[in-house]
Amino acid sequence: MCTALAMLLPGLAAAGAAASLVDAIRDSDYAAAARLADRATANALLPDGSTPLSWAVETQDPRMVRLLLAAGAKPDAASNAAAAPLLLACEHGDAQILALLLDARADVRRRRADGIESLALCAGRAPAAILARLLDAGAAVDSVDAVGQTALMHAAAAGRVDNLRLLLARGATVNRVTPGGFTPLFFAIKSGNPAASMTVLDAGGDAGHVGPEGTTVVQLAMYQKDYTFAARMIESGADLAALDRNGHNLLHAAVLANRPELVQLLLARGADPAALTGKPRVEWRYEANFKSDEVTFLAKSALQLAAESSSEEVRRLLAVEAARAVVALR
Repeated sequence: MCTALAMLLPGLAAAGAAASLVDAIRDSDYAAAARLADRATANALLPDGSTPLSWAVETQDPRMVRLLLAAGAKPDAASNAAAAPLLLACEHGDAQILALLLDARADVRRRRADGIESLALCAGRAPAAILARLLDAGAAVDSVDAVGQTALMHAAAAGRVDNLRLLLARGATVNRVTPGGFTPLFFAIKSGNPAASMTVLDAGGDAGHVGPEGTTVVQLAMYQKDYTFAARMIESGADLAALDRNGHNLLHAAVLANRPELVQLLLARGADPAALTGKPRVEWRYEANFKSDEVTFLAKSALQLAAESSSEEVRRLLAVEAARAVVALR
């Protein structure tokens, strides 16, 4: 019994000292942390699998991170991957802390339970210089997480043009498709940053890819109100007759968005103002408890949609085109 206790006491002491060290870290008490931080304490595992270094990173305190590393803290000592200092640092995107951990040779290939690596996490939050260091240290540019997303997709979703350019220059696959049917270009469009969409497109992003529910790139741009990108797709020969999940072609969508410049462009490209909307692929449910009427769908032309909701300019453009079509038939 005495021998067993003697073996346990150092571990208990280290755990207690580690808890005190974490308190000092959370209170930004550098003097106390300096007194408590030695190699054993700095690397002691806490009940959640984290270490004092994990806490220093979580509090986003570069000075405390530097203090612990100088005391001998190992950058990968955490037994819980979710608490691994480098992965935590990537979540916050603090370039100074990330540089300190990379200087300490933190494992850039370590994965969280969801399969995500530091490169993908940093791609949406940290500067390109950090991504370059991760790649130089052995991070795989096209590694995928548990849902099939790459670092390029994470950068695209965040609208980080600097990171997109770096990853593309380092060989990231521009047209990789997730199991759900999305490409980096889709993520870039959804970011809300038009420059991100253009960056991926100019790098060879597939403008013809059709995503879930039959959504095309130009339709997604319309949903996201990225009308500049949508106009470029229309000028490049987008399918004017394709119906989106709401049953609208591009002219219908432009009318509903009240965008005269897009309506004019579409008409110039040959869009038919008499073409009718189709039945939406979005499922509507009848709720009997609220005594609501069953949803019915009526096919409408762009002219009818404009009469209901658009500006006078849009209505005029469509009326002129309709009149021209009538004259052409005579």
